[in-house]
Amino acid sequence: MDQYIPAAEPPRGKRTLSAIGAAAGYLGLYFGIRFAVTMILFVIYVFMGIVAFDGDPETLLRWLMDEKLGEISFIEIIGSTVAFFAAVWVVGLVRDRQKPAWERVGFARDTGFVRFRPVLIPLLIVLGFSLNMFVSLAFDILPIPEDVMNDYADKSSMLGETTMLSVLATAIFAPLSEELIFRGMMISRLRRALPAWAAALIPSVIFGLIHGQIIWISYAFLLGLFLSYIRIRARSTAASALLHAAFNGSSFLLPLLPIPDDAPASLVYVLFAVSGIISAVLTLAFVLASGEKTSREEACA
Repeated sequence: MDQYIPAAEPPRGKRTLSAIGAAAGYLGLYFGIRFAVTMILFVIYVFMGIVAFDGDPETLLRWLMDEKLGEISFIEIIGSTVAFFAAVWVVGLVRDRQKPAWERVGFARDTGFVRFRPVLIPLLIVLGFSLNMFVSLAFDILPIPEDVMNDYADKSSMLGETTMLSVLATAIFAPLSEELIFRGMMISRLRRALPAWAAALIPSVIFGLIHGQIIWISYAFLLGLFLSYIRIRARSTAASALLHAAFNGSSFLLPLLPIPDDAPASLVYVLFAVSGIISAVLTLAFVLASGEKTSREEACA
């Protein structure tokens, strides 16, 4: 009987290039799908506007920018999320068919959307709420230039009023697609050849930059690092997606709290401190409850 000889591990340089190439490939697929869906929606809405306004370009442009921009953005998020999940599933299916059965990975393991400890679910939900409150109150405390805050407010107002569509897109679909690419596909690929800190840093930088506005970039980068830690520690992209969904979803709940716009500075500082302490305690509880993290991701082909 012939002796089994395992395949030699490729050189470190080649392994690093392969890992970065795989991560870049999925990132390109993600942005490609988003661009394609955006273009399709743009054509549809322009056609609708031409029919509605008899081809008047000025009225059409004003209608798109003032009334439909937020709606288009939310539909794009939902459509892109569905398309990206389908694309990742198809890519994995094609890849696995070329391998023997015992080497096939499957969608759940490939993306990291696997079960995690149930005790973490309430921790992550409450943590998402307290963390959002902490970040929101930080805007009132930190010495952020007025022109930067005005730009932030203008960009936020472009998304329009709260609707069921905006809640679905922001609290469910956006966290799913962003966690799939940045904490799922990219981290798992980069960790094949890079240390955990580098595998978390690279997607977090990109995650921050795509948010465009300087305040969004800043806190999205920091949030990305934290979500990366959650994903690695819990060994599940589903865990970071839950926290991300709770963070985004709480944006619709925080305005309902009975906190007046002209609240005294002392109250703002107290709420800031309390939300920060709660977030720190819940993070510590998460660390203790999640158990020992693995030193390496599961091998994915």
